[in-house]
Amino acid sequence: MEQQSIHKRRAARRLAMQALYSWHFNDENPGALIDSFKGDEEYVRVDKAYFKDLVSGVINHQQELDEVIGKYVSRTAEQLDQVENAVLRLASFELMHHHETPYKVIVSEAVALAKKFGAQDGFKFVNGVLDKLSTELRAFETADQ
Repeated sequence: MEQQSIHKRRAARRLAMQALYSWHFNDENPGALIDSFKGDEEYVRVDKAYFKDLVSGVINHQQELDEVIGKYVSRTAEQLDQVENAVLRLASFELMHHHETPYKVIVSEAVALAKKFGAQDGFKFVNGVLDKLSTELRAFETADQ
Protein backbone atom coordinates (compact mmCIF):
# COMPACT_ATOMS: atom_id res chain seq x y z
CA MET A 1 0.00 0.00 0.00
CA GLU A 2 1.39 3.37 -0.94
CA GLN A 3 2.39 5.87 1.74
CA GLN A 4 -0.43 8.32 0.99
CA SER A 5 -3.03 5.54 1.35
CA ILE A 6 -1.53 4.53 4.70
CA HIS A 7 -1.87 8.10 5.99
CA LYS A 8 -5.44 8.36 4.70
CA ARG A 9 -6.39 5.10 6.44
CA ARG A 10 -4.74 6.24 9.68
CA ALA A 11 -6.73 9.47 9.48
CA ALA A 12 -9.90 7.45 8.73
CA ARG A 13 -9.33 5.34 11.86
CA ARG A 14 -8.79 8.43 14.01
CA LEU A 15 -11.94 10.13 12.75
CA ALA A 16 -13.93 6.87 12.96
CA MET A 17 -12.87 6.43 16.59
CA GLN A 18 -14.08 9.96 17.33
CA ALA A 19 -17.36 9.28 15.49
CA LEU A 20 -17.89 6.05 17.45
CA TYR A 21 -17.16 7.84 20.71
CA SER A 22 -19.77 10.45 19.75
CA TRP A 23 -22.22 7.72 18.71
CA HIS A 24 -22.07 6.20 22.19
CA PHE A 25 -23.61 9.37 23.60
CA ASN A 26 -25.91 10.37 20.71
CA ASP A 27 -26.97 7.01 19.22
CA GLU A 28 -27.33 8.45 15.71
CA ASN A 29 -27.88 6.21 12.72
CA PRO A 30 -24.68 5.52 10.76
CA GLY A 31 -25.60 7.74 7.80
CA ALA A 32 -26.38 10.78 9.92
CA LEU A 33 -23.27 10.23 12.04
CA ILE A 34 -21.03 9.95 8.96
CA ASP A 35 -22.63 13.08 7.47
CA SER A 36 -22.03 15.01 10.69
CA PHE A 37 -18.28 14.36 10.36
CA LYS A 38 -18.04 15.53 6.74
CA GLY A 39 -17.65 19.08 8.01
CA ASP A 40 -14.71 18.15 10.24
CA GLU A 41 -11.43 19.71 9.07
CA GLU A 42 -9.82 16.23 9.20
CA TYR A 43 -12.36 14.80 6.76
CA VAL A 44 -10.45 16.05 3.70
CA ARG A 45 -7.45 13.89 4.78
CA VAL A 46 -9.28 10.59 5.29
CA ASP A 47 -9.91 7.57 3.09
CA LYS A 48 -13.62 8.38 2.91
CA ALA A 49 -14.77 4.92 1.85
CA TYR A 50 -12.77 3.32 4.66
CA PHE A 51 -14.12 5.82 7.20
CA LYS A 52 -17.71 5.07 6.14
CA ASP A 53 -17.05 1.32 6.24
CA LEU A 54 -15.52 1.48 9.72
CA VAL A 55 -18.25 3.63 11.25
CA SER A 56 -21.20 1.81 9.69
CA GLY A 57 -19.54 -1.59 10.18
CA VAL A 58 -18.91 -1.09 13.89
CA ILE A 59 -22.41 0.25 14.48
CA ASN A 60 -24.07 -2.53 12.48
CA HIS A 61 -21.97 -5.26 14.16
CA GLN A 62 -21.85 -3.72 17.63
CA GLN A 63 -23.45 -6.64 19.45
CA GLU A 64 -21.17 -9.19 17.79
CA LEU A 65 -18.11 -7.01 18.49
CA ASP A 66 -19.07 -6.55 22.15
CA GLU A 67 -19.49 -10.31 22.52
CA VAL A 68 -16.06 -11.10 21.11
CA ILE A 69 -14.40 -8.31 23.14
CA GLY A 70 -16.32 -9.46 26.23
CA LYS A 71 -14.47 -12.78 26.20
CA TYR A 72 -11.30 -10.91 27.20
CA VAL A 73 -12.70 -8.12 29.37
CA SER A 74 -14.18 -8.53 32.83
CA ARG A 75 -16.36 -5.39 32.48
CA THR A 76 -19.36 -4.73 30.25
CA ALA A 77 -19.12 -2.33 27.31
CA GLU A 78 -20.98 0.27 29.39
CA GLN A 79 -18.44 -0.02 32.21
CA LEU A 80 -15.43 0.49 29.94
CA ASP A 81 -13.86 3.87 29.35
CA GLN A 82 -15.71 5.01 26.21
CA VAL A 83 -12.54 5.94 24.32
CA GLU A 84 -11.12 2.48 24.99
CA ASN A 85 -14.47 0.94 24.05
CA ALA A 86 -14.54 2.82 20.72
CA VAL A 87 -10.94 1.81 19.98
CA LEU A 88 -11.58 -1.85 20.85
CA ARG A 89 -14.72 -2.00 18.71
CA LEU A 90 -12.95 -0.34 15.80
CA ALA A 91 -9.91 -2.62 15.95
CA SER A 92 -12.06 -5.73 16.46
CA PHE A 93 -14.11 -4.84 13.40
CA GLU A 94 -10.94 -4.43 11.35
CA LEU A 95 -9.54 -7.73 12.63
CA MET A 96 -12.76 -9.50 11.64
CA HIS A 97 -13.54 -7.80 8.34
CA HIS A 98 -10.36 -6.33 6.87
CA HIS A 99 -8.00 -9.22 6.37
CA GLU A 100 -6.04 -7.17 3.83
CA THR A 101 -4.66 -5.17 6.76
CA PRO A 102 -2.07 -7.04 8.85
CA TYR A 103 -3.17 -7.58 12.45
CA LYS A 104 0.03 -5.92 13.72
CA VAL A 105 -0.92 -2.71 11.90
CA ILE A 106 -4.43 -2.79 13.39
CA VAL A 107 -3.14 -3.36 16.92
CA SER A 108 -0.44 -0.71 16.56
CA GLU A 109 -2.90 1.88 15.26
CA ALA A 110 -5.38 1.07 18.04
CA VAL A 111 -2.70 1.44 20.71
CA ALA A 112 -1.67 4.78 19.21
CA LEU A 113 -5.30 6.00 19.33
CA ALA A 114 -5.65 4.86 22.93
CA LYS A 115 -2.42 6.68 23.85
CA LYS A 116 -3.56 9.88 22.16
CA PHE A 117 -7.19 9.99 23.28
CA GLY A 118 -7.58 7.56 26.18
CA ALA A 119 -6.82 7.49 29.88
CA GLN A 120 -3.20 7.50 31.02
CA ASP A 121 -2.54 3.75 30.87
CA GLY A 122 -5.56 2.80 28.78
CA PHE A 123 -3.33 1.84 25.87
CA LYS A 124 -1.90 -1.04 27.94
CA PHE A 125 -5.40 -2.41 28.47
CA VAL A 126 -6.24 -2.01 24.76
CA ASN A 127 -3.00 -3.72 23.76
CA GLY A 128 -3.61 -6.67 26.10
CA VAL A 129 -7.16 -7.23 24.87
CA LEU A 130 -6.19 -6.93 21.20
CA ASP A 131 -3.25 -9.32 21.59
CA LYS A 132 -5.70 -11.98 22.79
CA LEU A 133 -8.29 -11.08 20.17
CA SER A 134 -5.70 -11.25 17.40
CA THR A 135 -4.82 -14.79 18.38
CA GLU A 136 -8.48 -15.77 18.09
CA LEU A 137 -9.56 -13.71 15.08
CA ARG A 138 -6.35 -13.91 13.06
CA ALA A 139 -5.09 -17.40 13.86
CA PHE A 140 -3.98 -17.69 10.24
CA GLU A 141 -1.56 -14.79 10.83
CA THR A 142 -0.56 -15.25 14.46
CA ALA A 143 0.16 -18.99 14.33
CA ASP A 144 3.74 -18.35 13.17
CA GLN A 145 4.47 -15.84 15.94
